[in-house]
Parts: sequence; structure tokens; C-alpha cells
Amino acid sequence: MIFIITEINFLLLAAHFFRRGNIVTAIFLLLLPLILFYKNRISKILIQIGLIFSLLIWSATFLEIWSLYSQIHKPFSKAAAIIICVIIFNIINLLLCNKKA
Repeated sequence: MIFIITEINFLLLAAHFFRRGNIVTAIFLLLLPLILFYKNRISKILIQIGLIFSLLIWSATFLEIWSLYSQIHKPFSKAAAIIICVIIFNIINLLLCNKKA
């Protein structure tokens, strides 16, 4: 189960980077959860670092979109709701990966 949730999380982040034209990073992010098949501490730490990185990227994206929407005087509520849901999903995934299995 944790693999599916982690893969969805990294799929969202890969789509974010793919949309920005960074294909190499998108492919890396799609393949990163495959290290969960190795049941050791290092793979778990690498996934957690990736999830923290993902959380930072989504937070920066939130601020970037908020700045853009405020400059053009458009409502930000729909975009904020989407990004906040993604951030919450990321936090839940990070907590699940931190849990002892």
C-alpha cells in the first residue's frame, strides 16, 4: 500500500516537473519509488528525503502561484485548495513512511 501512495505522490511531482519541461527530473521521480522494493533503511531514508523535497517544491509552487494570482487580481481559492490538498497528501505519505513497519 505504501508503494502505491508513494508512487502517486512522486507521479504528481513528476507531472509538475514535466509541465515545466524538466523531463530528466520527471523520469527520475517516476523511478524513485522503485527503491521501496529493497527493504532496507537506506531506501526508506531516500524516499523520506524525496518526500521532504516534494513538500518544499509544493510549498514554493503555492507561493509562486499566490504571487502570480495576486498580481493579476484573480481569485486564488481554487488553486489554493488544490495545492493544499497535494501538500496534505504529501504530509500523510511522509508520516506513513516514517511509521515502523
